[in-house]
Amino acid sequence: MEVPSTVSKRTSTRRVIYSGLEELPDLTALADEGQLMHIIDFEGNKLQKIKTRGIRVRADQLILDNNEIEEVEDFAFEGSELAELSLKGNYNLKILHENSFAGIVSIRELDVSGTSITMLPANGLSSMEVLRVENVITMKTIPSIHDFKHLREARLTHHFHCCAFHYPELHNPQRHEQHLAYVMELQKLCLRKGESIRKRRSAKRIAESTSTLRTTTEIDFPPINLQDDLFGPWSELVIDPSDNGEADEATEIYDDVDDFYDDGVFHQTPAAAPADNNVTFLCNNETEKFTNLNRWREVKCWPEADALNPCEDVLGSVGARVIGWGASIAATFGNLGVAAVLLTRPLAPPRLLLLLLAVADLATALYLLLVAAVDTYTADNYFNYAYDWQYGLGCRIAGFLAVWGAQASLLALAALTLERWLAITRAMLPQGRLSQRGARMILVASVLYSILVASAPLFGASHFSATSICLPMRRQNWPDIFYLSSLLCGGLFCLFAVIGCYVHIYFTLAKDSSCSARSGDASVANKMAILILIHMSCCVPVAVVGFGALIGHPILGVHGAKLLLVLIYPLNALADPFLYAILTHQFRKDLYLLLDRYGICSDRAQRYKLPGVVGRRSRRRTSSSPRNRRPDGSLSTGYEDLLV
Repeated sequence: MEVPSTVSKRTSTRRVIYSGLEELPDLTALADEGQLMHIIDFEGNKLQKIKTRGIRVRADQLILDNNEIEEVEDFAFEGSELAELSLKGNYNLKILHENSFAGIVSIRELDVSGTSITMLPANGLSSMEVLRVENVITMKTIPSIHDFKHLREARLTHHFHCCAFHYPELHNPQRHEQHLAYVMELQKLCLRKGESIRKRRSAKRIAESTSTLRTTTEIDFPPINLQDDLFGPWSELVIDPSDNGEADEATEIYDDVDDFYDDGVFHQTPAAAPADNNVTFLCNNETEKFTNLNRWREVKCWPEADALNPCEDVLGSVGARVIGWGASIAATFGNLGVAAVLLTRPLAPPRLLLLLLAVADLATALYLLLVAAVDTYTADNYFNYAYDWQYGLGCRIAGFLAVWGAQASLLALAALTLERWLAITRAMLPQGRLSQRGARMILVASVLYSILVASAPLFGASHFSATSICLPMRRQNWPDIFYLSSLLCGGLFCLFAVIGCYVHIYFTLAKDSSCSARSGDASVANKMAILILIHMSCCVPVAVVGFGALIGHPILGVHGAKLLLVLIYPLNALADPFLYAILTHQFRKDLYLLLDRYGICSDRAQRYKLPGVVGRRSRRRTSSSPRNRRPDGSLSTGYEDLLV
């Protein structure tokens, strides 16, 4: 449909809203008549596409919100003069072509919030002052700040896009180098033309002083065109067409200089010509504002970098990177070795739980290894890769491994501690040991529960994309708070249960005061003290930081959390293989017997094959009647080998 050409020029608003309109009307007549509209509003219709040259109007605001637009073709608004263009709420809008906004005259504000675009074309938007791209999770890349030379305010979806604005030299190094090369040419031009002006003025002063002596002769000097003298013909500044917009940038500079003349700062007459220092100031001002954008103007960008999303690498520093690599590699090989040795022998209940612990700690080690690898790959310009990492499969896998490993490790430690507590404090009872069936049930339940907890962020309960370290730290709604509270409370419960059991074990051994058992009991007690200390040093800081984040007052920002991640978080994964397996007598025996199968360490393995090989450790386990009594009648823990 066409808008009649007889529309009164007094009419300033046109609204066709929520009417089921499927195709835009022809508004060319309004533009041809010079009609300047205040608002043209097509909100809430069923528009699906904006075709090439589909809109040509002159208006303060063009509103196309909440339609079904899927695509904006090249040069869709060519010839339009628009101050504000709004496309928000078009959730099906995925395709913006490179020249979708090309041809728009003097656009000042663009709103594409609530769409599904993945990129924003820069062509046609060089005069834009306000950009809104809120609630667009799919927004992957942002153009260089050099493409938005008048931008004052940007409201975006992702923190790392604001980081790209603040660090243009890292965001798009090639574009930034082109810009700096252009600025250097501009500086040379200013210096050359400034020198030319000084020579002209010097000659003028000499001529004026001479004219005072020659009263009979009048010398007419042509008026100085300061704009031509300062900047010269446009052809003197060579601009490569491949500079991706630098020619437009040159136009902007000359337009800005014209504004100085229009405002009366400089005048064309010789009497009002500015001093040399003013010319220098003008050139310095022009070049400085294009050289250092952060000093020339502070672009207000939201969401700003904060404690959870700073403009830094994944691990934040070289020290954290080195520690992260070392901790992850050591924990990976340590737990792989423990799991391999345990699988060579029959899996009795303690071995079964130790295997679960080793696999859980291995998951934590793999998480750290993955984070360290991404940190190394994206070093110094992480925000260029942030979207692919945080919203990609890699971060989901890393987050799942971290949460699953942490939960399964806590449950395995709690189960192992319960097994030891039963064996020591219930030694005389028939059911003093955990059965094979009970151990298998605990293992299956622990694995399933850990999978359930680690999968929750994949379905909306917090999420792994909140930070670059892929831990569920978002707390925006009640499901998030409930999930984080459950993690915190579950971890604290397991921690206190482990500490309580070990304290009870310690006092139980203290009651067995026979002299022959004191040395063995003291060794066991010392190892238990080490276990408790490591558990507390690992879990308590994490719990305190988690509680602070849960109540909305983070004790540590992401930088501190990253140091905690590489210094404290992997402590259990590193220590558990040694405390529970590698340093024990039984593990050494199993290891040497395994190596003996391949002809390695056969002499050492032979010692464990001899009848007396077990030595005093095995003799302590023999009992006269109950198996948990030593030959001297003192109480045997049954787990000295696991604590040595």
